[in-house]
Amino acid sequence: MLILNWLQVYSHVQDLVNLLLSISPLVMEKNWSINTTTKEAEGAEAKAKAAQAYTEEASKTLRGRNICKMVTEE
Repeated sequence: MLILNWLQVYSHVQDLVNLLLSISPLVMEKNWSINTTTKEAEGAEAKAKAAQAYTEEASKTLRGRNICKMVTEE
């Protein structure tokens, strides 16, 4: 049950990362100054990439734990 909860959290984080990546072009279209928009977009992109890497690593860890659990139960 604990693994299911972590997978649900992973799914929600993944959805959030995808949302951030999808709105990046919208941020660039705003009537803000170019320097501010570029800095903000780069910051958002860096955060999204970091979140993506974190969620991918968490997914690998959870899959490994799930496999170990299945092997030990058999």
